[in-house]
Amino acid sequence: SILFQQQQEDFTEPSGNLMFSRNQEKDVGNFDSQEIREFHETLQPDEQEKVPPQNLMGMIGEDGSERIEWPLGSGNMWGRENSDYSWERVD
Repeated sequence: SILFQQQQEDFTEPSGNLMFSRNQEKDVGNFDSQEIREFHETLQPDEQEKVPPQNLMGMIGEDGSERIEWPLGSGNMWGRENSDYSWERVD
Protein backbone atom coordinates (compact mmCIF):
# COMPACT_ATOMS: atom_id res chain seq x y z
CA SER A 1 0.00 0.00 0.00
CA ILE A 2 0.98 3.65 -0.37
CA LEU A 3 1.13 4.24 3.41
CA PHE A 4 3.55 1.33 3.90
CA GLN A 5 5.72 2.56 1.02
CA GLN A 6 5.83 6.08 2.55
CA GLN A 7 6.92 4.66 5.94
CA GLN A 8 9.71 2.71 4.25
CA GLU A 9 10.94 5.83 2.47
CA ASP A 10 10.91 7.86 5.74
CA PHE A 11 13.03 5.27 7.55
CA THR A 12 16.75 5.94 7.64
CA GLU A 13 19.36 3.47 8.78
CA PRO A 14 21.16 4.47 11.99
CA SER A 15 24.76 5.43 11.43
CA GLY A 16 27.64 4.03 13.43
CA ASN A 17 27.96 0.82 15.40
CA LEU A 18 25.20 0.63 18.01
CA MET A 19 26.35 -2.71 19.40
CA PHE A 20 28.95 -2.96 22.16
CA SER A 21 31.82 -5.35 21.77
CA ARG A 22 32.75 -7.78 24.51
CA ASN A 23 35.92 -5.77 25.21
CA GLN A 24 33.90 -2.65 25.96
CA GLU A 25 31.74 -4.59 28.42
CA LYS A 26 34.82 -5.81 30.30
CA ASP A 27 36.12 -2.25 30.67
CA VAL A 28 33.10 -1.27 32.80
CA GLY A 29 34.28 -3.37 35.72
CA ASN A 30 34.61 -6.92 36.91
CA PHE A 31 32.77 -7.18 40.24
CA ASP A 32 32.16 -10.43 42.04
CA SER A 33 28.89 -11.14 43.84
CA GLN A 34 30.43 -10.49 47.30
CA GLU A 35 31.44 -6.95 46.28
CA ILE A 36 27.95 -6.30 44.95
CA ARG A 37 26.35 -7.55 48.20
CA GLU A 38 28.66 -5.34 50.30
CA PHE A 39 27.85 -2.32 48.15
CA HIS A 40 24.10 -3.03 48.43
CA GLU A 41 24.37 -3.27 52.23
CA THR A 42 25.95 0.20 52.39
CA LEU A 43 23.03 1.63 50.43
CA GLN A 44 20.27 -0.24 52.28
CA PRO A 45 20.88 -0.56 56.01
CA ASP A 46 19.94 -3.78 57.70
CA GLU A 47 16.22 -4.05 58.47
CA GLN A 48 17.10 -4.14 62.17
CA GLU A 49 18.55 -0.61 61.99
CA LYS A 50 15.49 1.07 60.45
CA VAL A 51 13.61 3.50 62.65
CA PRO A 52 9.92 2.69 63.24
CA PRO A 53 7.47 4.80 61.24
CA GLN A 54 6.44 8.03 63.00
CA ASN A 55 2.73 7.06 62.91
CA LEU A 56 3.33 3.68 64.61
CA MET A 57 1.97 3.65 68.17
CA GLY A 58 3.81 1.93 70.99
CA MET A 59 2.87 0.82 74.50
CA ILE A 60 2.52 3.74 76.89
CA GLY A 61 4.37 3.26 80.16
CA GLU A 62 3.61 4.62 83.64
CA ASP A 63 5.78 7.66 82.90
CA GLY A 64 3.73 8.44 79.75
CA SER A 65 6.47 7.54 77.28
CA GLU A 66 5.97 5.07 74.45
CA ARG A 67 8.03 1.95 73.84
CA ILE A 68 7.96 -0.45 70.92
CA GLU A 69 9.93 -3.42 69.62
CA TRP A 70 10.85 -2.77 65.97
CA PRO A 71 10.94 -4.74 63.79
CA LEU A 72 8.61 -7.10 65.61
CA GLY A 73 10.53 -10.04 67.07
CA SER A 74 13.94 -8.39 66.61
CA GLY A 75 14.57 -7.50 70.25
CA ASN A 76 15.33 -3.90 69.23
CA MET A 77 13.52 -1.51 71.55
CA TRP A 78 12.59 2.04 70.58
CA GLY A 79 11.12 4.79 72.72
CA ARG A 80 9.82 8.35 72.59
CA GLU A 81 8.21 10.77 75.03
CA ASN A 82 5.04 11.08 72.93
CA SER A 83 3.86 10.84 69.33
CA ASP A 84 5.18 14.35 68.56
CA TYR A 85 8.76 13.05 68.97
CA SER A 86 10.80 10.74 66.73
CA TRP A 87 11.60 7.20 67.82
CA GLU A 88 15.01 6.71 69.49
CA ARG A 89 16.77 3.40 70.10
CA VAL A 90 16.80 2.39 73.78
CA ASP A 91 18.81 -0.40 75.40
